[in-house]
Amino acid sequence: MLQSAAARRAIACLEGKSATQAICDEEASDVCFVAAISKQPLEAFSKEPCEELMNHCARQPRNNITLDLCRAGYSAVRAELRDTLEGCITEYCTLDHCHGALEYRSRPR
Repeated sequence: MLQSAAARRAIACLEGKSATQAICDEEASDVCFVAAISKQPLEAFSKEPCEELMNHCARQPRNNITLDLCRAGYSAVRAELRDTLEGCITEYCTLDHCHGALEYRSRPR
């Protein structure tokens, strides 16, 4: 679901939690997903769609995403899953809930 560099960062994050109580947290994979994305270099193609998403989220009471985090997510997710990411951000105005949607969509059918 993620570009290779972001996927490696997510795996390293989870490995860092291995053999600790933190790995038992039901949100551990979501936390590592967001942590891995947040370090992704911003691609130019992410600017326009994320500006539109930020305009939408600015009107939402539970807005928990920044332009840079949106752009990092858009840059980190594989191209064929960006529509799923956009839908998730549109609905939740956060990346926290997007891991599950992307994981589901990336499963072989």
